[in-house]
Amino acid sequence: MAHYGRSRASPSFGRRDYPVEPSGAGIYHLSHLQPSAVTIQHIAPGSVSVHALQAGSVNAEKLALRAVRASNLAEASVSSVHLTEHAVHSQHLSDGAIQESALAEGAVQSRHISPDSVQSEHLQAGAIQSQHIGWQAVSEQAIQDGAVTSGKLADGTVESRHVAEEAIEGQHIAKEVIDSHHIKPGSVTLDQLSTDIHLSGLLPEEGISGDKLQANSISRGHLQDQVVNSEVLSPEAVGPEHLQAAAVQSHHVAEQSIEGHHLAEGSVGSRELELNAVTPEHLSITPVRTCANQPALQQFGRAPFLLKGSEGETEVTIVFGEPFVNPDYTLVAMTNHPLFHATLKSQTTNGAVIVVTKWSETAHNYGIISWIAIG
Repeated sequence: MAHYGRSRASPSFGRRDYPVEPSGAGIYHLSHLQPSAVTIQHIAPGSVSVHALQAGSVNAEKLALRAVRASNLAEASVSSVHLTEHAVHSQHLSDGAIQESALAEGAVQSRHISPDSVQSEHLQAGAIQSQHIGWQAVSEQAIQDGAVTSGKLADGTVESRHVAEEAIEGQHIAKEVIDSHHIKPGSVTLDQLSTDIHLSGLLPEEGISGDKLQANSISRGHLQDQVVNSEVLSPEAVGPEHLQAAAVQSHHVAEQSIEGHHLAEGSVGSRELELNAVTPEHLSITPVRTCANQPALQQFGRAPFLLKGSEGETEVTIVFGEPFVNPDYTLVAMTNHPLFHATLKSQTTNGAVIVVTKWSETAHNYGIISWIAIG
């Protein structure tokens, strides 16, 4: 029968029971094994468990190539000393992983900055200098009120169009800069004259009267705008040379004041005539008048005719230049030869058919029809 003993703790094995086969008489324990007696051929595959390994016994030489996987690494076990140069790529970095402390001074260059990413809070006070500002980049909205002082203006920059109305006051005008050509005619009144002129007797208190003025002393430059009205003008003082083109309008013309000699030749057309304004007495010719005093259309013309061989008659078709309203018009026709007679055969609004008949034998076989149609 086999005998088993309890082993002692040894550097290579943990505490557990191992059978020791007897050899001959007696019992064999682990103490009977010589140091290094158990070699690799004595160890079966998979027989060395984690409990048989001493702490720190597995070093780099014991690890096979690619034996350490991500699942074998403890959290925060990989530090900077384990990484080779250029081992970390962009795909290894999570969003927001690179913080300010990880950036070397001067590492961020212009090519690393995306467009429109630099905002006002990223700029230090006084960081933007003149070389950073593009041509015409500063707009009106970028300039604070009162920021442009006299030192910012170049000589001759301020023109008349830049000055607001009534913006120039007395303190803006230097001494003795206003000359006579700067003063508009009629702008100097008694209020602008100093008391010295009044006290010296140069001007009367009630002003200068008309008898003090020389003849033709008042010219156009002395008159203010709108000062000449109808009361100042004498009768018949305004002649045709004083009127501007198209100045006389309908409300300036008195009733019954336009006569025949005022009208230019051909100025009165159909647009200027009222309905029924033209009566027979206004016409230079005698018009066609009907019994019912209704308008009538009058047309006339001539047409040739020809009888062939022994023909005794022929038909001539007349086409009107303007159709009649209805076929109830009157048509009269005659020939230019006494042996031919014209008779009306039919009539429509657009024309009529006239039959030319030969009364007696004659060698003449052609002629002209003259006709008149009214209706």
